[in-house]
Amino acid sequence: MTKFFSNRYNFLLIILIGVSILWFLPQIKILSVMIYIMPWHNFSEEKVPKKRDYSKPDSWLVNPSLLDLSKFLPKEKIILNPKNDIVVFFVHPTTFINRNNWNQPKDDYEANQILKKRILLNQVAIFSACCEVYAPAYRQATLYAFVAQKNNKEDAFRIAYQDVKNSFEYFDQNYRNGRPFILAGHSQGSMHALKLLKEVRNNKQLFSDMVAAYLVGFSVTKSDIYPTEVCEKPDSINCVVAWNSVEERGFVTFQREEELICVNPLSWNTSEKALSSFYNLGGVGFQQWSINQEKTLGPIELEAYVAGARCKNGNLLVTDLTSSNFPVRLFSLHAYDYGLFFSNILNNTKVRSVNFLKARSHL
Repeated sequence: MTKFFSNRYNFLLIILIGVSILWFLPQIKILSVMIYIMPWHNFSEEKVPKKRDYSKPDSWLVNPSLLDLSKFLPKEKIILNPKNDIVVFFVHPTTFINRNNWNQPKDDYEANQILKKRILLNQVAIFSACCEVYAPAYRQATLYAFVAQKNNKEDAFRIAYQDVKNSFEYFDQNYRNGRPFILAGHSQGSMHALKLLKEVRNNKQLFSDMVAAYLVGFSVTKSDIYPTEVCEKPDSINCVVAWNSVEERGFVTFQREEELICVNPLSWNTSEKALSSFYNLGGVGFQQWSINQEKTLGPIELEAYVAGARCKNGNLLVTDLTSSNFPVRLFSLHAYDYGLFFSNILNNTKVRSVNFLKARSHL
């Protein structure tokens, strides 16, 4: 063994292998996880879970009659009055990893608990300061669908989008009641919200009622949203906000030939200017993705000056992140796309909402 290492070529080979392993470690981790959660069978219409009925309260994760998330917000966060002038339709990200199905059944305990204990407080609650929030439960596709064979992938996402579309139609006809709305989502939720945006855009009146779309944590380009524009100012309306949080010199979750949209949530424009953590008004993290012994919701605890950020090559590079409350890094900082900038986003939803109402009053 000593002789082997004494040969400089063998030594260099070991170094090269070591560097390669470190370089590809994120990909290896992701591949291992995906193999572990791969469904036991191909997609089958016979195994598709029963459709949701959106006229029933239990088909919604959040609506004002069930849960007002604003009660969990830090006390210093000002709630718009009246906040029911504008409504939010939020499509949640992937939390389903059960190998027994390609789409989430209604009673999957783990997926539902992660939605309740993680997503509601770390993401959806942000919108509860400006608006009434509605977030449908839906037959989300399993995480593995993102890397699955074409037929399995397309079928799983088709079922999920059917629910998103149906829930939005019910929301539009029964809850929105002609009020302006914000369309928002994260990850798989943003993928479905992007598709929904195209249908909204085709309805001139409906699109004119859209304050903005927050399509965070997904692969979104200018071509994808055309002719809708990217939000270039903090108070821009009828436009799209998108970003993907990544570590500096770390794994990049989404890559496309066309550069992705990156709106920096510290500046609310697409400039590549770096902004320090001084501009971060407060973030909300969590120690792990699983829910373990956590039994109750909230209250939400802010951590000031969590991190800085800059847009570069279509991704949001997160800088100066020293907090120990953001350790989940399987897909870089994807899990914290909202949480890292909690207060900045919350304030921005109020700015856009007020500006939209002001612009409408002048028509």
